[in-house]
Amino acid sequence: MADSVRAPGVVHPERIDSAGSTEEEKRNAALVRKIFEALGRSEFEFLYANLAENGRVEVIGLTPAKMGEPGRNPNLIPETFDKGMSFEIENVLVENNRVCVQWNDEAETSKGFIYRNQGLSLFVFDEVGKISEYYEYLDPDNFLEAIGAK
Repeated sequence: MADSVRAPGVVHPERIDSAGSTEEEKRNAALVRKIFEALGRSEFEFLYANLAENGRVEVIGLTPAKMGEPGRNPNLIPETFDKGMSFEIENVLVENNRVCVQWNDEAETSKGFIYRNQGLSLFVFDEVGKISEYYEYLDPDNFLEAIGAK
């Protein structure tokens, strides 16, 4: 491997813990920390397990047309990032039922490609602490290159 990446996991997870002041805000922030830790271990199903029944997940800027053939694989993300991911948490905002996390991530893909990106994740929680909406903003070109769609 010509270029190395950080070990899988989360750098500065405490920035998530310290966010929030109400019990609901603390609960939501704690779940977001667990989600990032699970993503670091390539346990992508953990995010979906915490979605509300009609919860919505959207990666802004990535459409099926842009993702092409690789995007038709329902296991694309876990298969591509099977070695885990490293997230560096930059900033966290918690307000009422929303948690917003600015991050940098990197990983070695299953095909040996070094993937680096930066983005913003916005989680919106319902009254029982399930994710009703999840939006991820990232550089789609970096992602498309990593999955072989570019």
